[in-house]
Amino acid sequence: MSFLPTLLGAVCVAVMIVSDAQGAAKGRAAAKVLASLCFVTQVVMNGASGNLAQRAVTLGLVASLAGDILLIWREKRPFLAGIGAFLVAHVLYVMAFASLGFDARAALTALVVLGAGTGVLASRFVPRAGSLAPAVLGYIVVITVMGALAFASLVASPSGARLVLAVGALLFMASDICVARDRFEHTGFANRATGWVMYYTSQFAFAWAIGSA
Repeated sequence: MSFLPTLLGAVCVAVMIVSDAQGAAKGRAAAKVLASLCFVTQVVMNGASGNLAQRAVTLGLVASLAGDILLIWREKRPFLAGIGAFLVAHVLYVMAFASLGFDARAALTALVVLGAGTGVLASRFVPRAGSLAPAVLGYIVVITVMGALAFASLVASPSGARLVLAVGALLFMASDICVARDRFEHTGFANRATGWVMYYTSQFAFAWAIGSA
């Protein structure tokens, strides 16, 4: 297997962060799209398309790429479309974890624990979302289910690959929080940079681990 897309993606993320720090919007946007193309390229090169979980993750990465492109713009319509694309990605990841098999008791426990945290986030962000409130609330519900199933899948059949997938799911959730903070609280560069690192780590984790899960 070639690590080239992952290495190139890491370089693109670094360029994106530096460009953002320097206020170079076009450079940031170009690096962002290239970095996202890299995780799609990586999963395709890894040949992860043999079962439902692998196909769902591959399609989820493509949906994430679409979301990354749409979120380059800060206007309401592209932002809403980007949220929709990421919602599709999360639903596909839910399908992937469900198809891998999961421990029902662990899933319920994780839903309660993660739901307590995401419930607090919902109370924080939904009132600030205005007309986007229903979309934001639905998104929070779906990411909670995704995180719970990722954990429950690991419990059902512990392995290194499933551990990487579970960590990737949690990082994806954490990066979503950074996006919400940037959109609704205007938290600045450090929050964006942290979110990007977590997000791209999660997507490359999915690209690498799903083939062995």
